[in-house]
Amino acid sequence: MLKQLYAKIWQRRALWITAPAIATLAIGTSSLGLLQILDWAVLDQFFRWRHEPADPRIAIVTIDEFDVAKLQQWPISDAVLAQLITQLQAQEPRAIGLDIFRDLPVEPGHEELLKVFETTPNLVGVEKAVGNIVKPPPILNQLDRVGLADLMLDADGKVRRALLSVRTSEGQTRLGLAVKLSLMYLEKEGITLESIDDRRKYLRLGQAVFKPFTGNEGGYVRANSGGYQILLNYRGLDETFPTISISDVLENRIPPDLLRDRIVLIGTIGASFNDLSFTPYSTHFFSTPKRFPGVFIHANIISQILSGSLEGRPFLQVWPRSIEVLWVLGWSFIGSGVSWLVLGMHPFRQKAYWRWLGCSLGISLVGSGLVAGSYVAFLFSWWLPVASPLLALMGSAIALVIYRSLELQKLANVERSQAETALKDSEAKFRHLAENVPGVIYRYIRYCDGTQAFTYMSPGAREIYGYEPEEIIQNSQIAWEVVHPDDLPELADSIEVSQQTLQPWYWEGRITDRWGELKWLQGVARPERQSNGDMIWDGLLIDISDRKQAEQLLADYSSTLETQVRERTTILAQTNLQLEQEIAERKRVEEALSK
Repeated sequence: MLKQLYAKIWQRRALWITAPAIATLAIGTSSLGLLQILDWAVLDQFFRWRHEPADPRIAIVTIDEFDVAKLQQWPISDAVLAQLITQLQAQEPRAIGLDIFRDLPVEPGHEELLKVFETTPNLVGVEKAVGNIVKPPPILNQLDRVGLADLMLDADGKVRRALLSVRTSEGQTRLGLAVKLSLMYLEKEGITLESIDDRRKYLRLGQAVFKPFTGNEGGYVRANSGGYQILLNYRGLDETFPTISISDVLENRIPPDLLRDRIVLIGTIGASFNDLSFTPYSTHFFSTPKRFPGVFIHANIISQILSGSLEGRPFLQVWPRSIEVLWVLGWSFIGSGVSWLVLGMHPFRQKAYWRWLGCSLGISLVGSGLVAGSYVAFLFSWWLPVASPLLALMGSAIALVIYRSLELQKLANVERSQAETALKDSEAKFRHLAENVPGVIYRYIRYCDGTQAFTYMSPGAREIYGYEPEEIIQNSQIAWEVVHPDDLPELADSIEVSQQTLQPWYWEGRITDRWGELKWLQGVARPERQSNGDMIWDGLLIDISDRKQAEQLLADYSSTLETQVRERTTILAQTNLQLEQEIAERKRVEEALSK
């Protein structure tokens, strides 16, 4: 039993060696960060495939080039901004987020704007604390109603993480704009932020549990984990949140309760405002990458926080590294297994082309299953590695095909060597037979263009023709020139009939060898027509001169015997005639005497 198990394991040793080796290579490649871009691209595609319902708790007041043209000023004046905030506050929203930097006055109306800032308790302004610092509006900073507008960019320039807070050089913790607005909204729901694990910095907000980004989650490798970050679980962009233009608000073209109990964000959306970033939704096949306004990204962060806190919508989750290693190893074994099964099928063992085609189809199907399964997991908010298992899947499959191809090539070389040895033995036996056969073994070809040749002539040609075999092979006319002129037409006709009917060729005739000796030959051959029209005869010529001489002696003896018999028959007939005459004469005499 154990021997049989060991034999099966040894028979599949390529699989047990290839899969772990390729998995290790894939994991190492991923650990070096060489697969980040691929994992990000897959995640982006999953976001584009997934469609989430719009979030009615958030509305966005937009400012574009058309609005600026109507207002005839940019930045918009403090007076216009004060009017906008006042009219929005009249709708009784839960919170207002001003995603426009306002660290300096823009006259006219600055004093009026300061009063609006001071008397609007649910208003949050923005600052930029990372990179090029932009200070917040002073009065909002004093009132602790400022949030971070900073966005975290990946190496490819896209936003896939949310910055919830940072700790400044002064030791202060500054919350992000989305966090500030979300806490305001949830405060009326009786939900507050609490710490559940100070060491690991785990926080709870309603049903949501926040775990800080460490830099190695999912497809990330040693990414910047400064501040308190989480993976951004996008809901969508353009069509996910209702938008209202600033012109519609200022001109009172919106229903009076449209924004009640909502979080209202104010931000620019035009290309000329330079508040645009790439997101997972930016890239589409056959289209130019599109940048999206930062206000939509902040809206997604708010929606993620609110949905997680109120409804338990999960944040993006990832596996521990140990589970990811097993995941990659498993797909590596699957890749090797698929190749093993495909190569075990008879049609795919014959030619390298079929081997590669069969394995490519098998791996394509299994790889599609990997992507589909990962997408299903993504729908449940699990971000599974795809690039490294896909690399392991393909790499192990290719490695096994190469291994099996080399193995088959090695086996083919052994078989070829054995065949060559057998062929040499067969040729040696054939030469021995040909040299000892009392006659000539030959191969005669009539080509479709009318030419002819002997491609093989055994050593017996020396004895029969008096010529070396090589001489006849080089000049096939010798075999025709030695034929007796009286027998040449019959020879040509017999070959023609054999070619037309494909019947075995047979001929007896005379030749005159190199030394002028007349010989009788008997020839037999089997015809075979080639696919290109050539005719081949493999045959044997033997010297039947002795037989012909014996036949001639027998014929001469028979002729002599027949002559002697004829002569004796004639004598006997004459004797009988004389005897009959004598008897008749005696009878006449006796009759005469009796009278």
